[in-house]
Amino acid sequence: MIIFKAWATIKEDKIHWLAFDEAVTEAQKTERMILIDVYTEWCGWCKHMGNKTYQDDHLASYVNSHFLPVKLNAETRKKILFKGEPIPTKEFVRQQGVKVYPSIIIMDDKGSIRLLEGYHNEKELMSALKALEESR
Repeated sequence: MIIFKAWATIKEDKIHWLAFDEAVTEAQKTERMILIDVYTEWCGWCKHMGNKTYQDDHLASYVNSHFLPVKLNAETRKKILFKGEPIPTKEFVRQQGVKVYPSIIIMDDKGSIRLLEGYHNEKELMSALKALEESR
């Protein structure tokens, strides 16, 4: 019973997160924008976005169908391929101007970057994402 109860409290992500390299490859094929959720392990608002904002059915459906979503830990030295060059995630995040956690980097198939800083609830994030997509 205890094992079942612990298992039942684990939420499955509603957003289908991709690896960074996978999203970049897919963006070149589909011309969809990449949504990069930049977080840290210690950030309470990052966890709240993961547990609340991204769990909203309407938002998750929209993100999954209009974007290529990626999660990046801002403090890891794991390398990703950006513009054909391996770069530590920590350095990539710094180069994109991220100074606040959580932040969302929106990158189009040509590498153009937009930054959404701070915590956003479901409605705020949906509105911002729709506006970004319409401005393309």
